[in-house]
Amino acid sequence: MSDEFERIARLRKRLGSQPPQIDLGIGDDAALLSFDPQARGVWSIDTSVEGVHFERAWLSPQDIGFRAHMAALSDIAAMGARPRASLLSLIVPQGFAEDDFDALIEGCAQAAEVSQSWIVGGNLSAGDSLSLTTSVLGDIEGEALRREGAKAGERIWVSAPLGSAALGLACLQKEFRAPEAEAFLAAWRRPHAAIAQGRALLGQASAAIDLSDGLLQDLQHLCLASGVGAEIEVERLPSLPGARELALRLGLSWSEVQLRGGEEYALLWTSPKEVVPEFAEAYCIGWIREHAGSCRLRYDDGHVEEGFVGRGGHRHFDSGLR
Repeated sequence: MSDEFERIARLRKRLGSQPPQIDLGIGDDAALLSFDPQARGVWSIDTSVEGVHFERAWLSPQDIGFRAHMAALSDIAAMGARPRASLLSLIVPQGFAEDDFDALIEGCAQAAEVSQSWIVGGNLSAGDSLSLTTSVLGDIEGEALRREGAKAGERIWVSAPLGSAALGLACLQKEFRAPEAEAFLAAWRRPHAAIAQGRALLGQASAAIDLSDGLLQDLQHLCLASGVGAEIEVERLPSLPGARELALRLGLSWSEVQLRGGEEYALLWTSPKEVVPEFAEAYCIGWIREHAGSCRLRYDDGHVEEGFVGRGGHRHFDSGLR
């Protein structure tokens, strides 16, 4: 088994190619970066822990690395920022195979390259379970998107079909491996942060948040920050083909999966009625109301219910994988 320094050498070999704005990357006590002096820095950090956010039996090492990095990037995307660089802190259990270690780093590197958030350093340690903590640095010219700012009468939009990742996780939990599950398994295993969409919304969206903990819970965060309420037309929630049928086969309510399921890493945002997003994949799902902190769910059959009470998504330190 390789020791810490041999693994660091492999990390440096795979991650050592850096763009010009990285003056010094992996290999010293800290990284040196040179970015646009007119832009503001945007930082975020996210941790992915075995047994809490994933099980190794359900993901390849590459997928674990890719997924963890994209989760951190999603918070940067929600601010409308451009990712620039990242730090990776790894805790690796004893007996973790060398091939698996290299594949894990490959997944992190692939996500970093796709997003141009170059990994410039971090830390490597041993522990009881696998854990990846990713800190991402971005920058932004002008005003960032924030959770506050939504106003009554504005539309509510999302940037991707909802419930796909949660349905993929349900397939794994229920050991359902039919071909029709593949698109949903991929949605959970290989999410993509909505970086381009976030940047396109600068100057257009009044408020925004990424969908990591479920539509209802994340919408509630935005409403509380903005001092407004919301109304959602449940039948307008976008979904991948075959999703409703697969949910039925698994014994799940598809509307509940869409409302409560998380780890979409899509964007939810609000904008005035006259503002139409400039990118293709944008879905209007409701509008902002004056009633602060409340959400009304409206169904096609005319049934209306209050949405936030007892209907949240993921909460850290609750039991269960997420």
